[in-house]
Amino acid sequence: IVKGSNIGFASKDNSVVEIYDSQAIDCNYGIVIFKKKPEFGPAVVKAKNFKFENVNTLYLVEKESKLYYNRKIIHGYKKNIAALFYDNY
Repeated sequence: IVKGSNIGFASKDNSVVEIYDSQAIDCNYGIVIFKKKPEFGPAVVKAKNFKFENVNTLYLVEKESKLYYNRKIIHGYKKNIAALFYDNY
């Protein structure tokens, strides 16, 4: 359980994160997936039996990155998500 965080779970820069039997509670973002550095590729999160509770944005997925969530594939469409979380982007 992640509670009271800005980001519950994140994957970036060609990483693969697997989340099982978990929750994001009272967070601004439940799951964030993006590419921070241009030399790396997109990221992936595989979430199974994952629950959101009182989360402002359930998931934010950058273009080319993917979220596998409860038997669905969510493709990213946003660009430059790193700019939301890091200075100088």
